[in-house]
Amino acid sequence: MEYTLRNNQVVKIRETEVKDAALILDFFVEVNKETKYLSREPHEVTMTLDDEMMYLDTIANSEHDCMLVVFNENSVIGTIGFHGSGLSRLKHKVTIGLSILSEYQNLGLGSQMMDTILEKARQYGKTKVELEVRIDNFNAIRLYEKAGFRNEGIRRNGFLVDGEYIDLLLMGIVLD
Repeated sequence: MEYTLRNNQVVKIRETEVKDAALILDFFVEVNKETKYLSREPHEVTMTLDDEMMYLDTIANSEHDCMLVVFNENSVIGTIGFHGSGLSRLKHKVTIGLSILSEYQNLGLGSQMMDTILEKARQYGKTKVELEVRIDNFNAIRLYEKAGFRNEGIRRNGFLVDGEYIDLLLMGIVLD
């Protein structure tokens, strides 16, 4: 699907393919250099190309996982995905993760990505979507609230960044 950003750039959002592995790995190294809001330090992005290819193949064949990639021309500028479980008591819900390169933030891309992944979750038969976000990541929290997510609690000291503990906001949405 193509989407026009507020700056008039046209990007493409689609499901990942195994052939995207190298570009996705490069993206994850770059995005983790830009922000401390994500789970990994840049040196912790350690998957090999073969590992990433196997991971993307596993996702492509999963009933409970989905990953979308956003391209601007031939560069990956964002990813969003969900992971779930096949266990009977948990298979109704998934947990999402989102990352966008800083230069593409605040252009409407996050909202489009959220709308797209929530629709995918519905297509997969999921009725609950959850996420965790640093309590000081106000832009992300606004994005999630705009998409319909609600506060479901706090995970105290859920993140440790540069020796400082940071609480995580637990958010969720029940899908129609």
